[in-house]
Amino acid sequence: MQTAEVTWILSTATNIVSYKLYYGVASRTYTNKISVGNVTNLLVSGLADGTTYYFATTAVKSMGAERAFSPETSYVVPIEAATLTSTTSARSGFSFSVSGISGYI
Repeated sequence: MQTAEVTWILSTATNIVSYKLYYGVASRTYTNKISVGNVTNLLVSGLADGTTYYFATTAVKSMGAERAFSPETSYVVPIEAATLTSTTSARSGFSFSVSGISGYI
């Protein structure tokens, strides 16, 4: 699992008091919603390696009404690279090991 920082531009609308970040693994199908307060960035953790996530925000007005979704953006979480470690063995002269994410090696 990995973390990504999501940032957005401050809304120019009046009476904006907070933002909500929406995201999910299908375009315009957001299964996660986070109320973030009056900031324009957030670290999102628990993102699965190799998965594409789609993000959009809404601005929340002082009376609680949400404005329309921002334009959507997507992010592909990189797959952790496998690491090759080599060591020398007196008997065979060479040995190696590979570590990484199961199914990607």
